[in-house]
Amino acid sequence: MTATAELVPATRDALALLLLAMADDELVLGFSDSEWTGIAPLLEEDVAMSSLAQDELGHAQALYRLLADLVDDGRDADVIAYDRPAEGYYHARLLDHPRGDWATAIARRYLYDTADAVLAVHYAREMYSRRQESVRLWVVRRADIHDLDDPDLLQPPLDRSFKKPGGYVMRDKLAAARAQSGQAKPKAKAK
Repeated sequence: MTATAELVPATRDALALLLLAMADDELVLGFSDSEWTGIAPLLEEDVAMSSLAQDELGHAQALYRLLADLVDDGRDADVIAYDRPAEGYYHARLLDHPRGDWATAIARRYLYDTADAVLAVHYAREMYSRRQESVRLWVVRRADIHDLDDPDLLQPPLDRSFKKPGGYVMRDKLAAARAQSGQAKPKAKAK
């Protein structure tokens, strides 16, 4: 039996939605970066953006493969990535804008990367605060975690509202995943 088969269905669904959102971010960002190939202001910037686009698309492919293995419903990574209507993508809305000019593209990329670092800390806190209830899946670069020396890191966050880190509306996405799977919202455990 695989580790994913041992997951509670609600946990597997939440993990699948998280992987989908992360993969969609990488796909959309990689596609946006690739639009600068051949038209960036300088040759060095052109080469750099092409390289970044390849990196992001590679990250997306790895995440879609993890998702395909997790859901194990016969679809491969390419079908999951491309066989959906536009409203079926769960990427950060920051990435939804047209290419625009070079300064806008660089600013959007900076804001996204900054939000990505904030999300790394958010996920680390969430993973450790749930302790025995969570699956310890780590998909964040070590370099993006800036708060490891924070003594509060292992303490549960005071606010469980899943606010909008990095453009995600987690509460809405979790509710949509629950509705799609036909499951009710879990009740709080008595202490």
